[in-house]
Amino acid sequence: MAGVVRLRELMMILELHRQCLQLSDVVLQRGLDCKTVAKRITCGLVPPVYFPRSREIDRFKPCQRARLPAIRARRRCAFGAS
Repeated sequence: MAGVVRLRELMMILELHRQCLQLSDVVLQRGLDCKTVAKRITCGLVPPVYFPRSREIDRFKPCQRARLPAIRARRRCAFGAS
């Protein structure tokens, strides 16, 4: 994928920077954009941030929860349990 820096590539950028290579040398060696390399050096290793996704079924949960007591009551009557 173009524009995405994988973990291996990020580790290589940081290692080259740690070895005191200039930004332009790292760019030439890795074949990446100057802004990308600069951003990765300044940010360092940052864990990815994941946001919880909303599922399509989530919007039906309130309706299902409201109907649940009635379903349970019918089931109790059908099986003769009290």
